[in-house]
Amino acid sequence: MVRRTHEQEAENLTLVGEAPVAENQAVDVAIAGARAYVVALEGGVTVFDITDRARPLRVSHIPSDGEYWNDVEVVGDVLSVASATKGVVLFDVKDPAAPMRLPLSPVGDINVHTLLRQGQTLFAMSPAPVGETVLLDVTSPAAPVELSRHRSPDSDPRADDHPHDAAFFEGRLYVNHWARGTVVADVTELSQPRELARIPGTSTTSHFSQVGRVGQDVILFEGGEDWGAGLELFNVTDAAASTRVGAFSLRPEVSIHNFVLKGTTLFAAWYQDGLRIIDVSAPAAPKQLGYFNTWRETDPFRGTSFYDGAIGVKVPGDGFIYVAESGRGLLIFAEPLAR
Repeated sequence: MVRRTHEQEAENLTLVGEAPVAENQAVDVAIAGARAYVVALEGGVTVFDITDRARPLRVSHIPSDGEYWNDVEVVGDVLSVASATKGVVLFDVKDPAAPMRLPLSPVGDINVHTLLRQGQTLFAMSPAPVGETVLLDVTSPAAPVELSRHRSPDSDPRADDHPHDAAFFEGRLYVNHWARGTVVADVTELSQPRELARIPGTSTTSHFSQVGRVGQDVILFEGGEDWGAGLELFNVTDAAASTRVGAFSLRPEVSIHNFVLKGTTLFAAWYQDGLRIIDVSAPAAPKQLGYFNTWRETDPFRGTSFYDGAIGVKVPGDGFIYVAESGRGLLIFAEPLAR
């Protein structure tokens, strides 16, 4: 693996701070005020004090005790962790130096791969054993209440047809359903989710998405996870009659992973091609505004996995971009478009 031809380390992006996650591969990060929670699969969760973004300070580490943890969300003083065997695992992090595990998973011992918080609702995407999305009321974060479960009719986890991740926009949940594409569900009544449409997509997998308005149109930004997977754009103003309106890709040997949409700017973690900033104000012709090549051959874990480089990204609106990088840990960048 080498950098893309004619690229330097960075363009229009500045690295502010960096902190290693020694236990394992960093895959995602949640930001809550002056705290960053970096999840690292079997390596657990590392808690950082980011009061000084230039010098993140490791506060504590939560071991996974052999569980596979892939995602984290923070609600109040409670950290929610997506576990492949224990569903949603909860920790009291009021004292970030001494997190305490709360006793029970609110969804049971199922495989939960990703989490999405929207206000007082937490969506937990479970690829197995059933293949469903669990909706939780987290008004009391330490004691979530299950509201409902949604399963796309005729879906089959054994055929890679299952929820993987999701995006929320204007009362609708856009569930990345891997081989099925994106499933659109009306969740205005949280106790009764109702499927509205299926958007097959053009990639082999529907892995991650964001949804927003560009002008009067509602645009679905869908990313796959496969050789050559990039960004696909669909007009879903009428979800039942969606149309593909654009695409953006880099090179076939590297896949896009997660991304954040702010207005008409997309901040994308693109595995070995690092962090990319993309202008999507013209959906038919997205264009790159900047990049930072996070991947370095000399870093730990390099060259051993397809899943290597920039993996998770958050842009919480505090003037910074936070990236979970498999070999480098937590990276913090100045947000060039911060207002």
